[in-house]
Amino acid sequence: MDKKNIGFCIMTIIICFLLAACTRQSDVETSNPDEFFTVNQSNEKTVITDKFDNILSLINNWVVDGEIVGAQLLVIENQNILINESYGWMDKELDIPMENDTIFRIRSMTKPITGTAALMLVEQGSLSLSDPVSKYLSAFDNDKSRMITVGHLITHTGGFGQPGSPKDFENYDSLREAADDIGITGPEVEPGTMYIYSDAGVAVLGAVIAEVTGMPVEEFIQKNIFTPLNMSDTFCTLDSQPDKRSRIGATYLRMGDSYVKYWDNSKSPLVPYFRASGGVYSTTLDYAKFLYMWLNDGKLDSKQFISEKMVSQALQPNGFSNHYGYLWELGNTFGHGGSDGTIGFAIPNKNIMVLYFTQSRSTHTVEVVKAMVLKEFGLSESVQHDIAIVDPSIYQDYAGKYQHPQIILEITTDGDHLYMKTPDTSYQLFYPASKDFFFHEILDIQLTFTKDHEGKTTGMIIHQNGEDIEAIKIE
Repeated sequence: MDKKNIGFCIMTIIICFLLAACTRQSDVETSNPDEFFTVNQSNEKTVITDKFDNILSLINNWVVDGEIVGAQLLVIENQNILINESYGWMDKELDIPMENDTIFRIRSMTKPITGTAALMLVEQGSLSLSDPVSKYLSAFDNDKSRMITVGHLITHTGGFGQPGSPKDFENYDSLREAADDIGITGPEVEPGTMYIYSDAGVAVLGAVIAEVTGMPVEEFIQKNIFTPLNMSDTFCTLDSQPDKRSRIGATYLRMGDSYVKYWDNSKSPLVPYFRASGGVYSTTLDYAKFLYMWLNDGKLDSKQFISEKMVSQALQPNGFSNHYGYLWELGNTFGHGGSDGTIGFAIPNKNIMVLYFTQSRSTHTVEVVKAMVLKEFGLSESVQHDIAIVDPSIYQDYAGKYQHPQIILEITTDGDHLYMKTPDTSYQLFYPASKDFFFHEILDIQLTFTKDHEGKTTGMIIHQNGEDIEAIKIE
């Protein structure tokens, strides 16, 4: 999740009726794309693949309706590829279809990779989670930042906001320059007192790794993670893999009811260095190898990357959030998402991995796919609500703009229904459970509208993932 992705996705499915048809590609019938994972050569459906029928149909419809530009879905049980499907376009304007080997900018899915690099150093004895960052970066040796430890960085408890850097990352010339500026400026709240998702903290962790190893963090990651995992289509910087540039999908940003291309492989990276909190390029199949290593207790083939004890420790809540560990998103699954529209997660007790990659920034479909998978496997954590019959005229008082701590949300009504949207997503339908409490049908998001003593709406409480966030009505 990056600057525009606020940790919860509040979005909707809306029919745009685009004239273009989606292109669907599949390599299930072809030869094995990698020697580590095996491909299901049988055309017979399994109990597992049956559970994804509705999801595959929905992804296809999303492309046709313009809800996403293109997407891939990869499902692996144990080491067997059950589903590997691509839909829509890698670059819509150039009419290039999405392929199963398309490379994506996976943004914050980089964070677990940087976290893994740090934990490898911890197990080697080169680094300790209790070490103060100032031990490695002198810019943190001041009254504001001296208390921050490596453990704070890997759990998002360093006190930095989101993104947390004094300037946008693209305005620095190097990771170390950004990290030093972050240390000099200091955290927003006292370190070790609360969980705040922050790009800044992970960028600093990357700078610490570079200082400890004596090499750029991206070089350490390539040498110790990507190469031994045979992640041959995964890299940290665009300049390092010029021969793969043509396979990198264009990325799109929602503007109104449609998507506009804001980056493609003909352009330079938005950030001129590897920022450690984001920046990795990868494929679904490559990232599955990294995810499987964690699912397999830190081991792949004969190589132990992370000890089983450390894996268990990293996949526990960090003490301030029940849904985040050592740079892993937790729940009945573990994994991570990226703000350009990607997610990969594992279901440990089923030995299943699901990777859903789009290039449609902040799309709500990422959360919908995950929620549907959890529901299919009986792992959904959301409470079911019944739709109440209310007078729809009350919606008019709720309509308006609300100031969330990070963005402005908009509540609208068509006279019969209530919708919410964020600046970069489509409208999302919410159903009434009572006259002031509304819920999403699929996602674990609920809204409680608050009123003053005169009965006028003053704001709303957004409930998600066990957290309550207040948004004040501003107009």
